[in-house]
Amino acid sequence: MFNVFFKVLDKFGKIYKDFMADSNQSASTKQLSAKQLKKLRRAEKTQARIDTGEIDVAQISKQREEKKPPKHKADQNSIEHTSKPQTKSPNVKIKSAEQELVVGSTLKPTKKHIASEEAPSRKKIDKQMNFFSHLDRYSYSLDFMNELGFDQKAIHPAFIRLGLQFASLNILGSTNRTLKFLDALETFLADYRCTPGVPLNRELEQRLKPNITFINQCRPMSISMDNAIHYLKDNISTLPSEKSESQLKILLEEMEKYKTRRIDMSVESASDIASKRISPGDVVLVYSDSSTVRSALKKAWQYGKGVRFSVVIIDSKPFYEGKKLLQFLRKLKIKCTYGLINTLSYIMPTISLVMVGASALFANGAVMSRVGTSSVALFARQYRKSFIVCCETLKFSERSQTDSIVYNELIDPDYLLPPELSDYWRSTSKIHMINCLYDVTPPELVSMVACEIGEVPAKSLAILVKLKYLNVQYD
Repeated sequence: MFNVFFKVLDKFGKIYKDFMADSNQSASTKQLSAKQLKKLRRAEKTQARIDTGEIDVAQISKQREEKKPPKHKADQNSIEHTSKPQTKSPNVKIKSAEQELVVGSTLKPTKKHIASEEAPSRKKIDKQMNFFSHLDRYSYSLDFMNELGFDQKAIHPAFIRLGLQFASLNILGSTNRTLKFLDALETFLADYRCTPGVPLNRELEQRLKPNITFINQCRPMSISMDNAIHYLKDNISTLPSEKSESQLKILLEEMEKYKTRRIDMSVESASDIASKRISPGDVVLVYSDSSTVRSALKKAWQYGKGVRFSVVIIDSKPFYEGKKLLQFLRKLKIKCTYGLINTLSYIMPTISLVMVGASALFANGAVMSRVGTSSVALFARQYRKSFIVCCETLKFSERSQTDSIVYNELIDPDYLLPPELSDYWRSTSKIHMINCLYDVTPPELVSMVACEIGEVPAKSLAILVKLKYLNVQYD
């Protein structure tokens, strides 16, 4: 009887010891962080594979030694590979192959700048504010073009000419920039010659990279240009690997269709929808200049069946783009009034509706346009006027943005100052100047977005962006 009782006690004692050991192990494991636990489990799995012979550490070390480049610029066949002991320097930690397999490499992968060495780097303005330090601000000087030699072959002459126009800000407007960029792409594809033995899709994308990098160095690309590049790369990836001149012709035809359908026809459809909102006797306020707004005003005047209205053009620094719109409307014999942005509070009570263009529309309904557009939208809300944004779906973006600081384009502040003051603010340490090109208008201030689909509320743009990026053919 006592023997049975003692045997039961011994059995419970062993169970208790095993339980305490497991609890201690789990408690020590709980003290580790998630990253340490991941490394520990990875090390246990790798060690188990080494013990079973599935991983040969010696063979892996030998393969890595063979892949190492020679130290001197000599023929590899003439170099005698001798097994010398590795000397450890005090600042360098040398890991064995087994340790690297178990723990993993802690070095961060280096970024591969494929085309940065072939494209010239533009000079940045040294005096910058920390609040906007994440945004690049370049000088308007074109001295960086001197780095391009006559013997360079990476960048096509069409892109060099376009980059000069972008850097000097001779081409303004998102739609105009996209059209000029697509023209340069068509010239590049027309002059392209295939290299024998290299797949067409890979070679074409590699040759295109330095040209795109150069354009981006001259001036940051707009949302519509990014969408056009994505469309081009999607078509390049579907090309067969064999080289054929017919494949390049098909790619050229696709880019021409893209330019016709997504830009020309979209502008016509969006302007047609926006022109129907103009009634006889209306006073339309327009801020700055926009190709879609131009087309809408022209259609409402010429094809509106007797619709007569007047236009108030509000303009601001640094480019005074409204003057070009004023000349265009005066040729159509439309009654116009021109004023600067500081006259908004005086002019807004006499306005019937506000019509502006856009550089980009984000998924949350925010509108990115020329700086000052948000102020016009605030005045329109204050006086209860309709605020209509004319924009094509080419400018829709899947990103969301609520302010003008996270993503914007900074240009040289000298555009805002007379020439005699450009050196003064640079030499004075307490003066900092910022010249933002765009601002962001919240969707609550937008009455309607006129695009080729129809009249769309700003808060419903997320659905259209989703359809667009799912390749749904809604146009």
